[in-house]
Amino acid sequence: MEDNSRQLEFTEIDLSEDASTTEVPIPERSTLTRAPFDKQVTNGGVLSSERRFAQEARQYIELQGEEAPFVPFMSYWPTYGVMSESQQKWYFYWRSEVRAERYMDTDLSYLFVHIYELINGIGWQEPEWGYEQLKRLWVNYRERFPQLDVYMQDWLVDYGLVHQVQMSLTEIMNITKSYLPMEISDMELHRLLTSDVSKLSLKLLSRYYEYDITLSKFYRDQGQLALERYIPQVMVLMESYLQRTRG
Repeated sequence: MEDNSRQLEFTEIDLSEDASTTEVPIPERSTLTRAPFDKQVTNGGVLSSERRFAQEARQYIELQGEEAPFVPFMSYWPTYGVMSESQQKWYFYWRSEVRAERYMDTDLSYLFVHIYELINGIGWQEPEWGYEQLKRLWVNYRERFPQLDVYMQDWLVDYGLVHQVQMSLTEIMNITKSYLPMEISDMELHRLLTSDVSKLSLKLLSRYYEYDITLSKFYRDQGQLALERYIPQVMVLMESYLQRTRG
């Protein structure tokens, strides 16, 4: 594994601290409310819990956990420091298994620690691999922890934008079977119209018309597949025609 935390540029400023000393994992967009974190004074000033976590993560980047028994773990702000010794042993064993793409049952707090690592550039050599690891964690654990959808959709989009990863926002939308925020939908629609219009989907287009087509009798009476196939194709033809005739 390689320490890529130097590539991490996104930080959210906590106004209670000097901006130059603040480094945080990406919080959920829906709220800025959180419990106060403890701070540690260093020669460089006040060191936040978030930055201290990133520093600790660098020390553990290559650690291969040996097989250990599962120990429950629940924490509002899960970090290595709030784990007991037995919890740490399980965590690093579980993380080693996940890195080998074996997604064993665990607690959600363990999952968040690994997500924070990846967001901070710990455990990947190329941004695309970090993105893929985050996506695989989400896909493999979202049924066990549905609340992951609340966080991972935005975090994955943010990660991709910060690191300029070529990503399909439609794929992210399809994972949750829900809608992306409107500004993200606009970005995806623009990307498809300017680069790959053939990938337009009815689900993405449905954000832009007022009538809910899923309520129509034709859609419900075996017309779903036809509409999902042909409406995007009609949009592709319209786009091509307008580009050719009006630029």
